[in-house]
Amino acid sequence: MANVRRMLLNQESSKKQPPEQLLFVFLISLDMRYLVNS
Repeated sequence: MANVRRMLLNQESSKKQPPEQLLFVFLISLDMRYLVNS
């Protein structure tokens, strides 16, 4: 159970600064810029 709890804590701490979300926002901003230009 301690390992599961540790995994959950690691996921919670990684949720604060998720690189996937930053990349997602970056891609959306590029997509919006492309749509506005076209």
